[in-house]
This record gives sequence, C-alpha cells and structure tokens, in this order.
Amino acid sequence: MVLSAYDSPKKDEVLVIARSNHESLIQSLENGDYSIGQGNFRLVLFNPSEERIKKALKIVAKNSPWRNKQDIWYTNSPLLANDGKIAFVFPGLDGLAGGEIKSVADYFNINIDENDKQDGLLSEALNILNKSSVLDQALKQLGVKSDMNAGHSLGEWLAARSSELAEESSVMNLLNVLNPETFELKDSRFIAVGAGLATLQPIIESITDLYLSNDNCPQQVILCGSKNALDELVPILKAKQIFHQILPFQSGFHSPFVADKLGLILEGMQDMQFRKTTTPLWSATTLETYPRVSKPSVS
Repeated sequence: MVLSAYDSPKKDEVLVIARSNHESLIQSLENGDYSIGQGNFRLVLFNPSEERIKKALKIVAKNSPWRNKQDIWYTNSPLLANDGKIAFVFPGLDGLAGGEIKSVADYFNINIDENDKQDGLLSEALNILNKSSVLDQALKQLGVKSDMNAGHSLGEWLAARSSELAEESSVMNLLNVLNPETFELKDSRFIAVGAGLATLQPIIESITDLYLSNDNCPQQVILCGSKNALDELVPILKAKQIFHQILPFQSGFHSPFVADKLGLILEGMQDMQFRKTTTPLWSATTLETYPRVSKPSVS
C-alpha cells in the first residue's frame, strides 16, 4: 500500500462567520447557520466540533475581543476598520527561536536553508533569519501584507528583508560571507542586568573586559564580558540584590570583542545592492523610516 498523501500538509477545518450585529452572530451559532456572511462581529474557529462551538458561543456572548486563545478569534471591532493599518513588528533573538516552520514551508512550497545548526549567536541569528523569511513569505502568499515594518535588534534585519531593502541575491551573498565559525568567540558572554546604566557605570569601569552592549531601557541593560569579568561581576550584583542572568550563548557582538571582525562584515557589505523598499521600514535608531532610494546602489 502506498500512502501518496502521507507528506501532504494537513488542512484544518475552520469556521469563519461574520454578522452585522452581536445578536445576529449569537443566533446564527445557536441555530447552526454557519454561512460566512459579513459585518464587524466576526468569529474564526479552528476544529469547529460541537463542543468547541459551544465554547466559542460563550466567548461571543461576553462580547469582548478574543485573539488566538485555543485557536479561537472573535472581534466586535475589526482592527482594520476606520482606515486602520497593519504593521509587522519583528522580534529579537528569542522571538522565533523555538518556532516550527517545516510544515509551513511544505504547505506553501517555500525553500528552507538546510544548513546544519551550529552553536553560537551568529548561527542562531542566521537560523532565525531563515525562519522569519518562511513565515513572511507564507503570509504574503495568503494576501496578508503590512503597511509598514519595524523590528527590535535582530528583528530590524528581518524587517529589512521583508521590506526588500536590498536585492535578495546580495543578501544571500552577505549570508555566505558571515560564516559562524569565523565569529565564534570562546571567552565572551552576555549578561542581562535589571538596572539602569547610571547605576552600573561605576561597576563597569572597575572591571576589566566588561562592556555595555545594549542599553535596552532605564531598568535593563545587557553587558558583554570575558569569563573572568563575569566571575567578578556576579558577586557584586548579588551583594547589591540586582537581578541578573547570564544568557545561554557566547558572543561579542555590540562590544570591542568583535572589533577585529568588522573588516569581514564590511567586506560582505560592499556588494549589497540597496533599492527602494516595497514596504516602509522604520528604524529603531532614528525613529524614522529608512530612506527609500529610487534605484539600486552600492554601499
């Protein structure tokens, strides 16, 4: 026996229903009228079994927005009504780290970079770049397109790729240059600290090979230091009862530890072909949109 559809993506059954008012939506669910309809009172329910329809009915009865808890969506005020806009905000390093994309890529026929996973921050960043691209392409195939893109940390690179800030061929060339083994740093670690820079500055200045990496907000920074520097820092933080956590990867990015690698990065950037973005791209640094160049240029 040949299971010809064994690898075919599963298509979940889904109920999509909209009505012009709250009462009509409740009546339709109670009477089994599941025609799509139209209106601002909308319900989307995956796996609409009799039990789950009853659960959805209770949610609708409360008439408060319910978004993606137990694969149920309900709204009485659609987000795009009244000239609303869609923004894609791409997360930093942890946001997509554990996500599964193979089933998405199979369903939408999207190629996945099958490079072997290596340890290290850069390797993890490249894997997340790939995951983000798959999800971004899938949404666009569904017709879900953003009016603007933005991102935090690594997310700004993801947003830039989604906005097509650079020719995809030059992006791939840059990725080929960024060999994770080249940027592997054995004696540098990140540590997140729950205090502001003003509090930590005297401590940083007193410890050799300890640097500010990310000034995230008034109550948190990320520092980068050698093993010896962190061994000296941690007891000080404990004594001052300052929350801290050593992050589970080795890297020297955003610090002097990577200074001698900048030439390699700049070499890869030389052939980047920038162009007018297809979607406005917001900078987390300038808090403005990136310049929308009218033709490809070499940086």
